Amino acid sequence: MSLIKMFVASTGAATVSAEIDVPADGFITSVVLEAYVSDTTLVSEAGQQLHSELSFMATDTFDGGHDSRGVLLMCNPVGVILTSGGCHIGKTNYLTGVKIKVYAGERLYLHIKESAAAQSAAAYALVYIDDKDSARPAARRR
Repeated sequence: MSLIKMFVASTGAATVSAEIDVPADGFITSVVLEAYVSDTTLVSEAGQQLHSELSFMATDTFDGGHDSRGVLLMCNPVGVILTSGGCHIGKTNYLTGVKIKVYAGERLYLHIKESAAAQSAAAYALVYIDDKDSARPAARRR
């Protein structure tokens, strides 16, 4: 069993990505994706949103792409405040009970996109890969 941890952070309205290679042939058996967004300068009835996605694709699908077959999991926390002040939100999504074939060297991407410039955001992904039957050893650290 291999565990891949990914992290990406951003401040300001930007799209940011992180990437990592799968260490050995195997099967993705579960994924945990956590996303957090924070803003301390919200005005009345304003909202903040963070789009996050774990996929096999180098480009995100936030602005379209209804036939996006490479996406594994998405997590989009939203926060709304009715008076001026701060907003700190987080959300966790899980993908379990799956068996998705992956090959050594295949690349995973973690993308985030913020909805406004006055915030900070982060996303974490934990990907569990069953690689016990792999013909070659996993490359743990590169």
